[in-house]
Amino acid sequence: MDRFRKISIIGTKYIIIFSISIVIIVFLINAFIWVSTKKRIYKNIKEIPKAYTVLVPGAMVWSNGKLSGILEDRMNKAFNLYESGKVKRFLLSGDHRSRYYDDL
Repeated sequence: MDRFRKISIIGTKYIIIFSISIVIIVFLINAFIWVSTKKRIYKNIKEIPKAYTVLVPGAMVWSNGKLSGILEDRMNKAFNLYESGKVKRFLLSGDHRSRYYDDL
């Protein structure tokens, strides 16, 4: 019985070490992304550089034609950029060729 208890304790230690390692790796990846993209996150529309086209990622459109909340927000932000003279046109992405497929 002692032998199985030792194996169990060793296994538990490895699981704990593995779990802590995963948490550290996820934290480091998140920190890297945050630091490397910090310069590209704008809090004021006046700070955003001009571009010819803005890409608007697709999201759900309900069967009654109403935009989902996330798509409505994306379209409003894109339109705000257009109104402020930051972009000249939109490139809308998305695919919903069947009721069983949605790209979001």
